[in-house]
Formats: sequence, structure tokens, C-alpha cells
Amino acid sequence: MLGPAQLASIVFTVVLASFAVPGIPGGSIIGMIPVLMAAGLPLDGVGILLAVDTVPDMFRTTANITGAMTLTAILPAPRD
Repeated sequence: MLGPAQLASIVFTVVLASFAVPGIPGGSIIGMIPVLMAAGLPLDGVGILLAVDTVPDMFRTTANITGAMTLTAILPAPRD
């Protein structure tokens, strides 16, 4: 069971890591490793995560890119 201090550390790490995750397939692994370290979990399972996280990562990438394209379509062009 995780204590409140460990949960706060994980949340803080997730927020910081979310700014560094690129919107490319497989980019979430970059953000997962610091979170695993903050949770005190062994990093030996990263190889397993690479295999298991492939399908959810495709959905995260699609949502990220769709959001960026929607924002680009909504924002008006700058006027000179």
C-alpha cells in the first residue's frame, strides 16, 4: 500500500514528466520511467511495459495529435 507521501511524490513526478513526453508513438515510455522510480518499483519491468503498452500508447498518441490538430483548426490565423 502506498502512503500519502509516496502518492504525492508520484503525482508530482507525473505532472513534471507529462511536459516532457513527446507526441510520438512510444514517447510515453520516457515519462513512465521517472514515475516508476518515484513509486519505488523495479525498472527491470520496462521491457515488459514496452510490449504491453503498445496498444494503449497508440490511443494516447491519437488523442494527443487529434487535440493538437483541433486546436490548430480552431485558433484564428494571426493578423498582420
